Amino acid sequence: MVRNWAKSLAVLFFAGSTAYAGTITTIAGDGNNFFGGDGGQARFAQLNLPSATVADSDGNIYVADSSNHAIRKIDRFGVITTLAGNGFAGFFGDGMSATSSQLDNPQGIARDAAGNLYIADTNNHRVRRIDTSGNIDTIAGNGIPGSLGDGGSPIFARLNGPRALAWHTDGSLYVVEGLGHRVRRIFNGVITTLAGTGVPGYGYDVGPANTAPLNDPMDVAVDSLGRVFIADHGNSAIRRVDPSGTIWWVAGNTGSSYFGDGSSSLQTRIDNPRGVAVAPSGGFYIAHENKVRYVATNFIVSTIAGGSFGGFGGDGGAAANAQLFGPDGVALDTDGSLLIVDRQNHRVRKVTTPTPPATAPQTPIIGSVTPGNGQLSVEFYPQSDGGWMATYTVTCGAQSASGLSSPILVTGLVNGTPYTCRVVAANGVGTSALSNASGSATPNTMHTITFTGFGSAGLIGMSPLDSCSSGSACTATAIKGSQVFLGGTAQSGAAVVGFSGVTCEGGTGNLFNGQCAFTVTGNAAATVEFGHRLAVTKTGTGTVTSSPAGISCGPACTSAEKAYSVGTNVTLTAVAAPGWRFSGWSNVCSGTGTCNVTMTYAGIGPWFPAEGAEPQANFVLLDLAPDAFSFTPKSFIELNTVVTSNAVTITGIEAASPISVTGGSYSIGCTGTFVTTAGTISNGQTVCVRHTSAGAIGTVTTTTLTIGGVAANFTSTTVLNNYVPNAFSFTPAVNVAPGTVVTSSPVTITGNNAPTWVNVTGGSYSIGCTGTFVTTAMQITGGQTLCVRHTSSASPATVTTTTITIEGVSANFTSTTASAGTHVLTVAKAGTGGGIVTGSINGGPTIINCGSDCTESVAAGSTVTLTATPANGSTVAGWSYCSGTAAVCEVPLSAATTVTVTFLNNNPPRLANLSTRGQVLTGGDVMIAGFIIGGPSAKTVVVTVAGPSLVNAGIPNALANPTLTLIRSSDGAVIASNDNWQAQANPTDSAALHASGFEPAHALEPAIIATLAPGAYTAIVQGAGGTGVGLVGVYEVDHPEVPLINISTRGQVLTGNDVMIAGLIVYGDNTQQVVITVAGPSLVNAGIPNALANPVLTIVRSSDGAVIASNDNWQSQANPAHVAAIQAAGFAPAHVLEPAVILTLPPGAYTAIVQGSGGTGVGLVGVYKVQ
Repeated sequence: MVRNWAKSLAVLFFAGSTAYAGTITTIAGDGNNFFGGDGGQARFAQLNLPSATVADSDGNIYVADSSNHAIRKIDRFGVITTLAGNGFAGFFGDGMSATSSQLDNPQGIARDAAGNLYIADTNNHRVRRIDTSGNIDTIAGNGIPGSLGDGGSPIFARLNGPRALAWHTDGSLYVVEGLGHRVRRIFNGVITTLAGTGVPGYGYDVGPANTAPLNDPMDVAVDSLGRVFIADHGNSAIRRVDPSGTIWWVAGNTGSSYFGDGSSSLQTRIDNPRGVAVAPSGGFYIAHENKVRYVATNFIVSTIAGGSFGGFGGDGGAAANAQLFGPDGVALDTDGSLLIVDRQNHRVRKVTTPTPPATAPQTPIIGSVTPGNGQLSVEFYPQSDGGWMATYTVTCGAQSASGLSSPILVTGLVNGTPYTCRVVAANGVGTSALSNASGSATPNTMHTITFTGFGSAGLIGMSPLDSCSSGSACTATAIKGSQVFLGGTAQSGAAVVGFSGVTCEGGTGNLFNGQCAFTVTGNAAATVEFGHRLAVTKTGTGTVTSSPAGISCGPACTSAEKAYSVGTNVTLTAVAAPGWRFSGWSNVCSGTGTCNVTMTYAGIGPWFPAEGAEPQANFVLLDLAPDAFSFTPKSFIELNTVVTSNAVTITGIEAASPISVTGGSYSIGCTGTFVTTAGTISNGQTVCVRHTSAGAIGTVTTTTLTIGGVAANFTSTTVLNNYVPNAFSFTPAVNVAPGTVVTSSPVTITGNNAPTWVNVTGGSYSIGCTGTFVTTAMQITGGQTLCVRHTSSASPATVTTTTITIEGVSANFTSTTASAGTHVLTVAKAGTGGGIVTGSINGGPTIINCGSDCTESVAAGSTVTLTATPANGSTVAGWSYCSGTAAVCEVPLSAATTVTVTFLNNNPPRLANLSTRGQVLTGGDVMIAGFIIGGPSAKTVVVTVAGPSLVNAGIPNALANPTLTLIRSSDGAVIASNDNWQAQANPTDSAALHASGFEPAHALEPAIIATLAPGAYTAIVQGAGGTGVGLVGVYEVDHPEVPLINISTRGQVLTGNDVMIAGLIVYGDNTQQVVITVAGPSLVNAGIPNALANPVLTIVRSSDGAVIASNDNWQSQANPAHVAAIQAAGFAPAHVLEPAVILTLPPGAYTAIVQGSGGTGVGLVGVYKVQ
């Protein structure tokens, strides 16, 4: 941390200090980190990371031998012994001889004037004491880490890693809690926190110590003035706590720019200080990094011992030239020598004459003088104290006063008399010259202040001047410029109204105790008025105000009060908040008007209000909930009809209430304008609701209207039976031959759910269009079809009409005969395909363009050329008038003629329903089937495995419980898995499998139905707890135009019934060329063990069992041209011993049988479509 004000402080210090040439020697430890040497010279003994030392008046030196878990003693003859601890970490020995005790990493020691030795037993979280008889006990800490117990006995407190101690002559013992980031004080049997908050940090340079954070403090020391110095290790600073409780930053600067020896301690970098000790002169020593430095009383820094680099050396020479390694504790010996715990060197070292010689202080510089009442406050600027703490004495006239710092207050002076002042400094060496005289200063004059109370009863007083009772004047004198506090305390039945006669600058208080603070500028007469207190309480939400002003109790307020002069007439007014109503006053007043109160004893009693009798304004919520209301339900409503409720009058609400509707609309006033948005309705208004009835019979429609939280439903119920159908119509027939029977196209009757009578005029009708036509009335139900028939007129160009009537709904079917001299040509289409038919006469314009059946009147004797254009995927299969499958048919017209053209769908050949039967074993010998979906779109397939059902086919060793996993080959993602086809992750898949027709024959057989994007997929077949023969199949469900390009299956090829058998079906109207291969030897390159060495392939037509083809080695074909054809197709096997056949197959089912020539093993059979 960089503190910019350090440079300004530096002007107070004299530079020029340097390192002093004290001599350094080793007094304990030979540099080896063991435990040993007791009874011999200490310098030949072994220490282990010592951390602290202290000396007594007899010349003995004590060492905290931390990592040896012991306290060692070096007597004045240099002989070392163990005072406490047995060398093993632990806690033991309280109440016994210290030599039998156990310690755990003790890091701090201190000694009091009586000779008791205190130990910071760090890892035991205790402070222990060795008394003068040599016994040890615990004086602080209960062994549980923490920082609790302030204000109580230290024995019950918690300490958190105590690591350093310091004892002061007033009996205080200071304890550094390293892990607790605190310094605590034990005094008179009570433990408190001196500095630190428990949270690591720095906080501030100057301020209260008990709220200033510390960061990993390591050591503590206290001087004769009671000032406590703290080695704030984590903040790289030395902090000082004065007896007043103020903490100061006195050394350390962690900025990138800093000064060294000869500079101010506030400008000097003190990295990670571990030790601190105070000198009798008032300066202090710091152990940090690899050196020990001294800060004089003028805050100038010098190096005592060590340098920038750690090591060991320099004994017998100048300490400033010696090497230290991580020094820790520092202390002063009784002869003034400096003791250094050279921790990393496992030694204790001693520096003689470590500090520079002191001189007399220099003359201070006089500063400003501030007058007071018979006193003067004198500021001055100390100069060099000569290296020894100085005392300063200020003399003003005949009066003097002394102190350690500026300013110093000189008392006993005469007001109104001018004085000049001088200051002198003195230390243990000598006294400075007297400073120059200050400017003239005169102590202040006094002014008379009178204070009177009037009105009701009360007590008055002036602070710090005087006090007296109301009704009599208090008179006192005060210094000009000082602040005086006036106070008034109301007695029973009274209250403080206010102050007059002076200008109040501030004050605190309530109605019974008021204060007024003012600054004295001259004589003053002040008064305080006592009146009466008026209090108001409130329920609900509203505002109460007063006249005269003073009470203003808003919506969030529940009570308010104000003091008024005796006799004041106060009017209270209550105003309700929105949504609330003022219901009236209670206690002192009543009604809903204003409340008037006169502030007299006769009107209010001795205490107003008495015992909770305050005027109370009562507010209540407006009632926005109406009286219960209801709508009359309506029944037998026609379907899809707008239904309006009866009008309802809303009563019982005190203000406009919110209204909303669900399931319909509403109208306030029933004006015919209906809305669905929320609004408000007032008391006495009417309201109606509206909705559309259901579209199904016997169905209830509900509209809910809510007003102020009260809801009512309006319902309508549709008719139970509907006899009236929806409107229907017939397509007219035109250009019909005269005198011919004409039948309408079928019409589906909808809307009526009950049988309804059909009536016909001008013809006959057929329900269901069965060919049986009647003229009598019959009943028809919604969903049935209806056709009508009549005989066309014998006259040309004449309309014949048949009328059908069903429960009042009528429709006409008409036919119009062709004109005279013409014949009617009717073109009809048949077949599964599609297309259009066009016609022309003698190459003229098109007169027929039929997308469906059509008719046209053509002049008699004409020849019409009809051309059939099949739709995409269809073909012309033939004509009823012409022979063959040509697209053109010539039709001469000598009479009315009907020509039918037949279109059929193209059905290209395709592979589908591919299956493989073989052994399902374990590990790498499970059955693996791969297939590819081609085309541009997704296709739904079913993948199944047969196992138990193969027993019915006479296949031994059938797989008892197969399982199936479907994987996308591109990324290995599992798409689905199944064990039993009726137990699906998606329950609807079981029904879909059943509907596809490919569900397995046994409940233990798995199946998966999935819609798959184009790509490659793998089906893995395993046995749940066993092996055997299984059959895996892939079957198409939809989109025959999306091809299954191939299926290939890998599995064990054995003998007998356990050979591998693959099945395939060719669908369509034409042949399909396929390649069927078997991989065996080439599987070795894929890392598959036990590959089939020499597979043999036989193709059988399933319908009659005829062998179509067989092959052993694919390059040896019965037809040599097939070798090149297999290569050209891109499906040639990878090994010469692997068989393949290329076949052009008509639609039908086929079986591929895979065997081994002289052996068994793993084979892979594949069926590939050749494009």
